[in-house]
Parts: sequence; structure tokens; C-alpha cells
Amino acid sequence: VELMPSLGSLLYQLAEFFEDVAMEFKPVSDYLCQVLTLKNFMRSASDLRYEANQASIDFKRKKTDSRSERVKLTVRKEVNELKHGLKNGLLDIREDLKAALKKLTK
Repeated sequence: VELMPSLGSLLYQLAEFFEDVAMEFKPVSDYLCQVLTLKNFMRSASDLRYEANQASIDFKRKKTDSRSERVKLTVRKEVNELKHGLKNGLLDIREDLKAALKKLTK
């Protein structure tokens, strides 16, 4: 019989704890919802993948003894750099055009 009131009390305390935790994290979650949009997240993931690929190429270039392999890796790195810059530039232009169109339609 005494187990039920203590269980109820424990559940109440647990609920209060989760409420307090949620309130503490609210400013952080509000900020993340504003800043971390899907578009920004995807861009960050793409940039991270690009940086990892470039670092891998740099590592392979340093470790190879073959001059022709170093040249191939250098060219691959430069092509990747160009592709990544072009992709990001096109995405930026697209977003600018969307914003301009949105302003015009208001």
C-alpha cells in the first residue's frame, strides 16, 4: 500500500526533473532551430566531406614515391576544389534568386 505513494512521488519528481532540463535547454534549442536549417546542415555535411577528401588526397600525395601519381593526385585535388567551389557558388546564386523573387512577390 505504501509503494504507490512513493512511486507517484518518484514519477512526479522525475517529471519535474525533465521539465527543468527542457527549460534549461530551451535557449539552445531555439538557437539551433533558427541557425541549423536543413540547407545549412546539408552544406556543412558537403563541406566536411570535401575537406576529408582533400585531406585524404594530401596524405596520399605525401606518401607516394611516384612523381606521376603525385601529379595525378594534385590534378584530382584541384578538380575537386573547382567542383566544390562551383557547386557552392551555384547554390548561393540560387538562394539569392529565390530571395529576390520572394521580395518582388511581396
